[in-house]
Amino acid sequence: MANAERTPLELDDCALSVGRYSVGVPLNRTGEQLVEAYLELITMVRDSRPESLRSEDIDVIVAETGLDRTFIENRVSHHLASFA
Repeated sequence: MANAERTPLELDDCALSVGRYSVGVPLNRTGEQLVEAYLELITMVRDSRPESLRSEDIDVIVAETGLDRTFIENRVSHHLASFA
């Protein structure tokens, strides 16, 4: 169930952000750099706002990188499992 107050994942020329959390990304970035920035953002956000990490965030990464959704989901799952 979506939360109407949820801050969406945003991508601009030089940052990937959710609310007050932001990670810099190169202007001429690769798909891999964007995925790595998303993993860094997850690390920053996960403890205080886990509800901010949603399926629609993956949609943003897929749309921007053209990478396979399953590949990105697996990277995210592996990253989150490293905190367990």
